[in-house]
Amino acid sequence: MLLAIDIGNTNIGIGFMENGDVAHSFRLMTTSHRTSDEFAVMLSTFISQAKLTPSDFDSAVVSSVVPTLTARVTAAVEQVTGVVSHVVHPRYAESYGIHLTVNEPLSVGADILVDCVGAHALYEGPTLVVDCGTATKYIYVDETGTFSTLAIGVGFEAGTHALTDRTAQLPQIELRDPGTVLGTTTLSAMQAGLYYGFLGGIDFTLRQFLHELDERPRIITTGGLGGVFTPALDLVDFYDPDLLYKGLGVIDHRLRGE
Repeated sequence: MLLAIDIGNTNIGIGFMENGDVAHSFRLMTTSHRTSDEFAVMLSTFISQAKLTPSDFDSAVVSSVVPTLTARVTAAVEQVTGVVSHVVHPRYAESYGIHLTVNEPLSVGADILVDCVGAHALYEGPTLVVDCGTATKYIYVDETGTFSTLAIGVGFEAGTHALTDRTAQLPQIELRDPGTVLGTTTLSAMQAGLYYGFLGGIDFTLRQFLHELDERPRIITTGGLGGVFTPALDLVDFYDPDLLYKGLGVIDHRLRGE
């Protein structure tokens, strides 16, 4: 069984994968204060909740965009399971099946690289991934597995905090489709403005990609907020909430030579 871990700026995702599928998944808030021992306790708890044992895991792959936590999490994995983690890095992109032709290939984020791996391996032809996480990332991979271009926009939570943190009387809100842009209260007005503002931004950006690309890629949405926007985006072909875990699974198989 594979232990797939995604260390993001907002959350840490932990997936237990078997035969390429996510059997169990858990999420932690990302915080720089946790020690490796604390991560080990949490990982042990999740394994127990899944009715598994540490010996069930024979490999681990970690994607991280928070360098200060990478060593602590991988130490916890080894402490609990005895497995040494492979940490995703763009220097290994070719072995993952991805060709990096961006101007600064070694600066490509691990999460972006894993999205590329999953999209190219699991969906035919060129793909455009819209990853709705802490940032909104538009990641294009052509039919040969070449990653050459992307766009990065503000994520919903960052945009919401920019609004509410600077306005004492505006409440924190959750993202959902309000059903109408005609807000009648402060809360409904914020939900309408934020939801339709971000939805419109995603839709226009996708249309601009299609205008500038030479081919029509499959468009895949993923990320924690992808499921909120996808129903209203008629250009999207698939919503795959587990794309990053699946990409980590593909990396594991390729590293094993399978």
